[in-house]
Amino acid sequence: MPLWPERYSRERLLRIKEAIGTYWWSAMYQQNPKASMAGQELGDMIKIIDPKDVPVDMSLQRRVRAWDLAATQGGGDFTAGPLMTRHAPTGKIIIEDLCHFQKSPLGTKLMVEACAEGDGHGVQIKMEQEPGSSGVTVIDDYKTLLAGYSFEGEKATGPIQVRAGPFLAACEAGNIVMVRGSWNSALINEINAFDDNAEHDDIIIALALGYNKLVKGMFGGITWGREGDVSTNVVPISSAVRPQVVHSDGRLVTGLTW
Repeated sequence: MPLWPERYSRERLLRIKEAIGTYWWSAMYQQNPKASMAGQELGDMIKIIDPKDVPVDMSLQRRVRAWDLAATQGGGDFTAGPLMTRHAPTGKIIIEDLCHFQKSPLGTKLMVEACAEGDGHGVQIKMEQEPGSSGVTVIDDYKTLLAGYSFEGEKATGPIQVRAGPFLAACEAGNIVMVRGSWNSALINEINAFDDNAEHDDIIIALALGYNKLVKGMFGGITWGREGDVSTNVVPISSAVRPQVVHSDGRLVTGLTW
């Protein structure tokens, strides 16, 4: 039963819960924060489809290849680069492919370049930028390598638990789909094991970056003072639009969720 149904109906609260996921819902709305996201098996909630079932209009959709880099041959962290598409007719995010490997700096650059050539110029390329001058140097180097492609570095802000929140909530809501491939198990296992102490989070970092870029500027959640219904089922990140509602007591309320 809602505490204040005039402000938040049961239906509205359920939509917020779907948008932010169980982990953040427990912390923000139930005053029952969990120690980590581990144990939710969110990777198992991603639907797998056969290549023949991929929508035929994918080339017309917004697509991005997001990268989290590593550069140790045969050891250490992995480089991860999922190819992701937002299928506008359904609102689903489709993970089409995942490059996941441990190579030297040169080997990594060759793989990133090969993926760009294979994906084509219609696919945006995003890459997480490490802090400091070394991160700037790496991004500048890749800008030169990928001249002619839509490439952009992205500085990470905030902990990965927060940055990955919208993507993981979308997994829980059933809004993430991936194409069947040999890489499926690695992706599912890393998502299922994700918490503060996970051995690897490179796939999560890249998926969060790609997801956040695909849905940036969209809004589909409901917050304080928001009226009306929104048709999209994609968890929003941000928006330049700031809806304004004047309530009966004269207060002006604005705001959006992620």
